[in-house]
Amino acid sequence: MTTLIFLETLRDAWNQRRSNMRGAFHLATEYLQSSTRDELSAETAQCHKILGYCYWRFSEFSLSMEHSLKALGYYQQTNDLRGEADTLNSLGAVYMFQKQHNKRLECNLKCLEIRQQLGNADEISGSMNNIGETHLEAGDYTSAKKWFYDCISYPGSSEDSLSWAYHNLGKLFLIEGNYTESEASFLKGLAIAESIQYEVLITETYLQLAELNKEEAYNDRAQKWAEKALELAQKTGAKEEQKNAYHLLSSVKEKAGLFSESLSDYKKYHSLFSEIHNESNIQRLKDLEFQYQLENIKKEAEIERLKTVDLKLAYDKIEQQK
Repeated sequence: MTTLIFLETLRDAWNQRRSNMRGAFHLATEYLQSSTRDELSAETAQCHKILGYCYWRFSEFSLSMEHSLKALGYYQQTNDLRGEADTLNSLGAVYMFQKQHNKRLECNLKCLEIRQQLGNADEISGSMNNIGETHLEAGDYTSAKKWFYDCISYPGSSEDSLSWAYHNLGKLFLIEGNYTESEASFLKGLAIAESIQYEVLITETYLQLAELNKEEAYNDRAQKWAEKALELAQKTGAKEEQKNAYHLLSSVKEKAGLFSESLSDYKKYHSLFSEIHNESNIQRLKDLEFQYQLENIKKEAEIERLKTVDLKLAYDKIEQQK
């Protein structure tokens, strides 16, 4: 397979990651394992971008950051704005896991700025939703709601952006206790997500519908939604969603008096929680971020040094001409 054809295959894998995440992951992994190149290329950067996204969805956050930073370095060096924006999006998700809302917002806003330069309505609307989601996670519900409605009303908003915006509005209405609007928003987003086979979002919405029904004391419905979420999360390998599904199942089974089953599900929840929040993974995330910041400081220092050199050369030249 020629380089050009393989690059196109990787781009297709990136575009299909929502409906075939495991396929995209395996393709990127296999290419990197077979590659003999020491330096980053367009193909290897694309692989790192895909893996940064997939590892985020697998809740392997340190690996997500590692691959995303490699891709980001290449895209910034080659002035590939679309690649940079996509990768910033994955980095922002890692910051969301760390609850570093300000850093995620920085990624979101930079991503939006780049996408506005490129003028792609689909991607611009996606960034609008992400900014709203960051405000939602930070507890700023007024700003969150504004961004979600801006995303929905933005001309040319893509189906995946719309489905996420309705989903996030459902979460916001659930927090506010507006169960009728919450369910309507979740179902509206779910219908769009199912039409485009967006597996991650379908799983997330099943979980939220389980949470909504649990709040309304419809335990049988809550259990069914949680079981659907668990089945799909196991299929895609999404650990965070599996963890949340087990937690919900444990809760509703306890209320139903199924104490043995509830305990079993809680143990599975706790095992996944411990795996995701492993101390060595958290420390590795901190180390990667520190190294990234250090490299940026070195780059800025080198830029300033070169500016000084250029000014001195210019001054010497003027002196020689006198």
